[in-house]
Amino acid sequence: MQQKQNKATDMAMEAKTPNKHNPAILHKTNIDLQYKRNTIFSLLLKIVSVIVNFIIVPITIDFVNAENYGIWLTISSIVTWISFLDFGFTNGVRNKLAEAISLQKNTLAKTYISTSYALLFCIFFILWIITLVVTPYIDWAEVLNVSNSNKQAISQAFLIVFTYFCLSYVLKIINIVLFSDQRAALSSLTDVSGQIVALLTIYILTQITKGSLQLLCYCLCIAPLIVTGLFSIFLYRGKYKKIKPSIKYIKFKYVKPLFNIGSKFFIIQIAAIIQYQMANFIIARNFGMSEVTNFNIAYKYFGVLTMAITILLLPFWSAATDAYTRQDYSWLKTKIKQYIKCVFLLTIAGIIMYACSEQLYYLWLKERIDISTSLSFWAMLYNIICVFSHPFVTLLNGIGAITIQLYASLISPLLFIITAILLAQNTSLGASSILIASIISNFYGFIIAPIQYRQVIVKHKKGIWIK
Repeated sequence: MQQKQNKATDMAMEAKTPNKHNPAILHKTNIDLQYKRNTIFSLLLKIVSVIVNFIIVPITIDFVNAENYGIWLTISSIVTWISFLDFGFTNGVRNKLAEAISLQKNTLAKTYISTSYALLFCIFFILWIITLVVTPYIDWAEVLNVSNSNKQAISQAFLIVFTYFCLSYVLKIINIVLFSDQRAALSSLTDVSGQIVALLTIYILTQITKGSLQLLCYCLCIAPLIVTGLFSIFLYRGKYKKIKPSIKYIKFKYVKPLFNIGSKFFIIQIAAIIQYQMANFIIARNFGMSEVTNFNIAYKYFGVLTMAITILLLPFWSAATDAYTRQDYSWLKTKIKQYIKCVFLLTIAGIIMYACSEQLYYLWLKERIDISTSLSFWAMLYNIICVFSHPFVTLLNGIGAITIQLYASLISPLLFIITAILLAQNTSLGASSILIASIISNFYGFIIAPIQYRQVIVKHKKGIWIK
C-alpha cells in the first residue's frame, strides 16, 4: 500500500516538475533557439542588403542616368508581374516540403524538389519562348512613354531581364528548401551575396567603360544567377545531399496536390502584383520616367521600415505553424506582443526619417534627385501601415487562415486601380497618388487581419475565421 502511495506521489511530482528531457519540451526549446538564430542572422544580413542597395542606387544612376534607371525599374516590375505565373505552386511546395522534412521523409522530399525543378522549368521555358517571339512586335517607346531612340535598347533589356527571372525562378527552389527547413538566414545569405557581386561588377564597369541600359541589365541579372547556382550545388552536395533533385524522382502525379495548396496563395499573389508591381507602370504613363525614379527612391528609403519588420518575421511563418499545431496560443500571443513593440519603435524611426529626409536624401544622392516632401510623407505612412499589418498577416498565413484574405484580395486590386487612376488624373499629388491608393486598398492588412488574429488566437473562434 505504501509503495503505491509513493509511486502515486512520484508521478504527481513528475507531472508538476518540467522534464528537460521531455521530447515536447526539447522540441519547443530547439524551435525557439533556431527561431532566435534565424532572426538575428537574417537581421544582420538584411542590414548588409540595405547598405548594398543604398550604395548601388547612386552608382547605377551615374552609370546609366536617371531615365534609364527608371526604365530598368519599370521593366523589372512588368517582368515580375509576368513571372508570378507559377500559379501559387511554390507556396504549395513550401508547405508540403516542410512537412516532409519535419517527418524525415527524405524520398518524398526528394520527389517534391525534383518535380518542382522540372515543372517550373517547363512553365518558364514556354513563357520564355513566347516572349522571345512576341517582344520584337511591342512598341516599348509607346508602352513606357519614352523617346523612340530608346526603343531597341528597351526591347533588348526586357529580354535580358525576362530571361533572368525565368532562370531565377527555377534556381531559387533552393530558397524554398531552406525556408521549409526553417533556415531563412541561409536563404538571405544567398540573396545578399548576389547583390554584393552585382554591386562590385557595376562599380568596376563604371571605372572602365561607358554605361548602357543593356549593360546594366547584364550586371544586375547575371551575378545573382551565378551565386544562386553555386549555392545550390554546394548545399545539394552537402547538407541536402539526401534530398537533392534527380531526374528519376520527377513524378508529375504530385503536381495536383501541390497546386491545390497553393491556389489560394496564387490569387492573393495576383492581387499583390496588380497592386504593387503596376505602380511603376502607372507612374511612367502619367508622370514620366524621372518620376518613377523619384518614387522608387522614396519607396526604397522608407522601405527600410518594412524591410526591418520583414526580417524579424522571416522565421515566424513556420514557427507559427508549429505553435498552432501544438495549440501553444500563449507563445503566439507573446510573439505578437513583441512584434507590436517593434512596430512602435519602427513608427518612431519612420517619423525621425521623415524629419531628416531632405538632409539624408542629399547625403545619399547629392543633387541627382529632387524628391518632394509630399512624396516622402506618403511613403513614410504607407510603410508604417505595412509594418503594423505584417505580423498579423504572417501569423494567419502560417496557420493557413487565408480565406478572408483571399476574398479581400479579389476587391483590393480593383480598388487600387480605380483610386490610383482617379487620383493621378484629377489631382496634383503626382506619384503620391499611387501610395495613397495602396494604403486604401490594403484594408485587409491593417483593419481585418488584427480582428481575425483576435478571433482565432485570443478567442479561439473557428468557422470562417480559421479557414
